[in-house]
Amino acid sequence: MSPGPEPETIRAFLTKVIEVLHEATGVTAEFDLGDGVPRDEEITVVIRAHGDLSGLSWTFPVALARDASRHMVPGIEFDRAICEAVASEIANIVTGRGATVLAHHGITIAIAPPEVVSVRDDDGTRARLATDQGPIDVVFHARIDEG
Repeated sequence: MSPGPEPETIRAFLTKVIEVLHEATGVTAEFDLGDGVPRDEEITVVIRAHGDLSGLSWTFPVALARDASRHMVPGIEFDRAICEAVASEIANIVTGRGATVLAHHGITIAIAPPEVVSVRDDDGTRARLATDQGPIDVVFHARIDEG
């Protein structure tokens, strides 16, 4: 396995994510070094990648996806499927925009479309952002070197 990103790389990536998240959804986030506020319900999205990482997983509170859907499409009627679509789009946007930061730090990836998954995989380097709706977790999955 290749090593995960260095702490300074993760911090730079999350700084960009915080900016893009607010710009795209109106959600305000900050670094969360603690356990954070627990989520009642969550949506996990995997962005598979080729390159220096095998992917990133994002876990969002359903409440955040619901609030973001209102920001992105005012007046929308939402249900679980809408929340999953919004969470997928958020993961895609922040990963795509954050990939330039990773590349600046020597980590290059080509990402695949987002995929909502039912089982959360925490195997990798983890980071967390705090929001009013609960924490957002991201896992940087190391590339598995084939030998």
